[in-house]
Amino acid sequence: MCDFTELQTIRNNFRDDLTQWFDIAHTLVALASLGSDTVFENLDINPVYSFRVPIKTSLGLSLASINDLKYSKMGEIYLNHKLAIPELIFERLIQLWYKFLNQIVEQLVKESLAGSQNYPEIEKLIIKSKGKEEIIKLICKEFEFDIKNIKKTKKIENYLGQKIDAAHHQNITVAIILRNLLEHNKGIIRENDLNSLNSNSIKLINDSCQEQNFLLGEKVKITIYEVYKLKNLPYHISKQLIPD
Repeated sequence: MCDFTELQTIRNNFRDDLTQWFDIAHTLVALASLGSDTVFENLDINPVYSFRVPIKTSLGLSLASINDLKYSKMGEIYLNHKLAIPELIFERLIQLWYKFLNQIVEQLVKESLAGSQNYPEIEKLIIKSKGKEEIIKLICKEFEFDIKNIKKTKKIENYLGQKIDAAHHQNITVAIILRNLLEHNKGIIRENDLNSLNSNSIKLINDSCQEQNFLLGEKVKITIYEVYKLKNLPYHISKQLIPD
């Protein structure tokens, strides 16, 4: 029986981070919505909101505007980009997932080298002629940079000798593909994305909290409900990978 004490600490910290970042998403989305009410209520007078910085002048310190936006322009930008915050938090949660997996690998290598635990799949990666620090660095670097992100979950399962639900596998794959779409293709679905999922669409929860299919060439929309789904998904996967 493996002692998962250190891994459980990594898992618990990861789950705390997930909760914290969803609360940040909740707060920012709510404040943006509340702030937009003020903007739209004042369109008749259309004031300007400015960001100013202090500058030195011959008369002393003064404030200079670095950007001015009328409420009408801010309202237009909000309506066109109100999903920007959920998208950014969604990407952040995926980065936390990658970090979590990297931490698992590092801990497994350290425990294997110390002889405190036996992980056969990790043992196969250890080059005995190298020093301990170099071994840790080499294995962690290979996992982080040479293994495709979409395949890392399966690798971790093999290293730990654990299995996660097939549905979780599919959902984390969808989440990684969505993150890649947002990062590299402005959220527009490509043929290879659908091929990777063996599907003709990607199903997401829209602003009305209803499932919506997004097809080839369409731009996905990440709502706060999708962020909530993503927060819960690795939260549960982490418990299957590293049980109590």
